[in-house]
Amino acid sequence: MEGANAVHVAVSLAIFAFFMWCYVRIVRRAGYSGWWVLILLVPVVNIVMVWVFAFSNWPALRGAGVGAARLGRPGGGPVEGGTVLPGQRAAPRRERGGVEDGPGWVLSGFDGAGKPVRLVVAEARLRESADGVVIGRNPELSDLVIADQSVSRRHARLRLKSGDLAIEDLDSANGTVVDGRVIKAGRPVPLDPGAAVELGAVRLTLTRG
Repeated sequence: MEGANAVHVAVSLAIFAFFMWCYVRIVRRAGYSGWWVLILLVPVVNIVMVWVFAFSNWPALRGAGVGAARLGRPGGGPVEGGTVLPGQRAAPRRERGGVEDGPGWVLSGFDGAGKPVRLVVAEARLRESADGVVIGRNPELSDLVIADQSVSRRHARLRLKSGDLAIEDLDSANGTVVDGRVIKAGRPVPLDPGAAVELGAVRLTLTRG
């Protein structure tokens, strides 16, 4: 009898851990800290949390409504072949102070099919954005698009950290690798010129633009 109870408790704990892990992933993909799931354990408060979560503006989706206007080719065509080149943004951002001009960085290389990829990030663009620049497969959710299935819809974020360029994995499915080391999601890692960056099957090298 005691053995059956022990098995029942073990199975219950395993199911509880599995669902908590799922909730953590959902909350993190929405842009919140995974620690928020602890509120689920508080009666009544967890109901309020679900309501707020359902109707709030998720950090991960902020600015998504203007993604298509920012990222298309001139004339509105889609980005093809896993390649993002300078000048593919339909609406020039110079009316906001020329943030696409000036120094910056270039990530160039090849996607999983061997097609060239070139991502250009202006330093001024990073300085004006507290959320940085998101790299991903979905043009509605990302600032720079790589049309490769190994790249998540929102894969990684480029931002300035203490004046230097850094990359942060956004809990991507296939991970982000910097100089042969898999980086942990949510923890920005500095990028130096010449750094090798892998986003899924996409292999890129960083240079100063």
